Amino acid sequence: MLSLLATTLLPVLALAQGQFGAPENSGEVLQALFVVDQTTVESGQGAQAYRINNTVATQNLKNENAALLQAWQNVTTVVQSSNGFYSDSGAQSLIDSVNDKVYPDTKYADSIYVQLRDRKSSRASRSGFIDYINPGLLKLRTAVDAASAAIQAKTPAKYLTQLADALLQIQQDYATTQEIQEFGYTK
Repeated sequence: MLSLLATTLLPVLALAQGQFGAPENSGEVLQALFVVDQTTVESGQGAQAYRINNTVATQNLKNENAALLQAWQNVTTVVQSSNGFYSDSGAQSLIDSVNDKVYPDTKYADSIYVQLRDRKSSRASRSGFIDYINPGLLKLRTAVDAASAAIQAKTPAKYLTQLADALLQIQQDYATTQEIQEFGYTK
């Protein structure tokens, strides 16, 4: 009798566990966000090292931005592989990671791009920098949108607003940076 109960009840419990909260992979998502943060910093460093008509610096910047785009796309892939919603601790860890690391580093890296555009606006406009960076920022914004939507889809309602706000800051920063790259400051 006990073995019959175990064989019928265990699959039901496993199904319920998969549908209502576990196994979730917030640890993997945190690792993916860590990679996003690293590549964001490297992208900013690549922008600082950028020199007009320097093919090595230009190629390095392209590589770093391609890695950053891929890192955000990987966040979406990892989130979609989760079999459950994030636990309380998992959701809070994601919020803290975005607020404490990814957003400040994104803001700093974006400020480097803005300073480069502002400081060298005429020369940068004549070089390939502006033409190159605008499509890159647009792709990046799209990848962040997709990652944000994926993360929010796995987040319990009580954490949704906090996480949405945290990710929205990053999306808005990319949007502002792209606008400045394209049009300069509008005052």
